[in-house]
Amino acid sequence: MTRLLVTGGTGLLGGAVVEGARGRGWDVTASCRRVPGRSPADGVAWAALDLAEPGAAGALVERVRPDAVIHTAAMTSPAEAEADPARAFRVNAAAAGEMAAACARAEARIIHLTTDLVFDGQSGPYGEEDVPTAASAYGRSKAASEAAVAAAHADHVVVRTSLLLGRSARGDRGVDEAMERTLRAGGRARLFVDELRTPLAADDLAAVLLALCGHAYRGLLHVAGPAAVSRYDLGVRIARARGLDLSLLEAVRMADVPGLVPPRAPAPVLRTDRLRALLPALPRPRALDAVLARR
Repeated sequence: MTRLLVTGGTGLLGGAVVEGARGRGWDVTASCRRVPGRSPADGVAWAALDLAEPGAAGALVERVRPDAVIHTAAMTSPAEAEADPARAFRVNAAAAGEMAAACARAEARIIHLTTDLVFDGQSGPYGEEDVPTAASAYGRSKAASEAAVAAAHADHVVVRTSLLLGRSARGDRGVDEAMERTLRAGGRARLFVDELRTPLAADDLAAVLLALCGHAYRGLLHVAGPAAVSRYDLGVRIARARGLDLSLLEAVRMADVPGLVPPRAPAPVLRTDRLRALLPALPRPRALDAVLARR
């Protein structure tokens, strides 16, 4: 049995990883900022972890002594990171480096999650060999986290990914469920036609992460959806799949919204050639319409 530590276990991706690991019969410890009163997953050991606290990430690894760590926890709001970049670097970069160093001492593999927003989106699509060019504090903090993990531990995989779809415990973490909640309440959504991303299902990404726990691959790996779509096109597809009112969607261009904070990356599209080369050893993310067709 594999002993796995999952940070951010109550989040959309972390929850999918926990569920997938338990389905494999693994011994799972999951962290969150506040331990839930009732465990959302039977048989999971829960631990509190505040990444803003220096040393806390390393101490948790030393206490759990896992065979592998899947590190999904982060400050994920670009707006919050732009407002407090020092905290973003503490939570996203410094804590990741501390966790990786603790994994090195424990001889545990670490799989660290980062983002397509390490790129400014001006000259994609991007491969693993491309140098990060983040336009936002969030993207810069995640680029710094990649370097910190790589410097601290040889047995690592840094997984860059994109927008995630799926159902979360809170009901608002997946891009699709957040959009559905807005439209069902009659709210309007202004969506960019010139911002391209490569969305994928959280449980598809979780399956890749779990497979990587026992795979020999090390280094950077892009795991993203098979096709790039605009934010507006994504909204249309979500609305159609859920039977929602398309008239509530407004197509806009980034130039129509002056003073965007944080700065937007127009097309941080990830190439996934390396992931495809590793198939069939790793699962393949499904096409967007197949993901949306499943409730």
